[in-house]
Amino acid sequence: MKVDEYAERREVSREELVEVLRQGAETSEAKKMLRIWCNLEEVKVDQTPDRVEASIKYDVRLGLLYAEAGYAEEAIDSLDAALTKALHEEGKAETEELGENLRNYIMMLTMRSIN
Repeated sequence: MKVDEYAERREVSREELVEVLRQGAETSEAKKMLRIWCNLEEVKVDQTPDRVEASIKYDVRLGLLYAEAGYAEEAIDSLDAALTKALHEEGKAETEELGENLRNYIMMLTMRSIN
């Protein structure tokens, strides 16, 4: 399927995007698909009543997508952004648990990228 068709149908499946990214994040197809996916996800964040929580979840989804595609540095950056936002949401038990999980996952990705 051509990239323009993804924009027309207003969806990019995570699996399709991971496959394209694995073939090279610098290709024009990967860049366009990632941009479409990010734009669609950002619209969802903007339409959510709790934008902070939705933004954290978006950063986590993006980080996990990068990790699955093999881009540890980009994954760490996105997960770190989620962690920073989560830490600013003091007092919420689920956010504190998420923060701990993110710290652990970031550490694991960092160790993998070093080796």
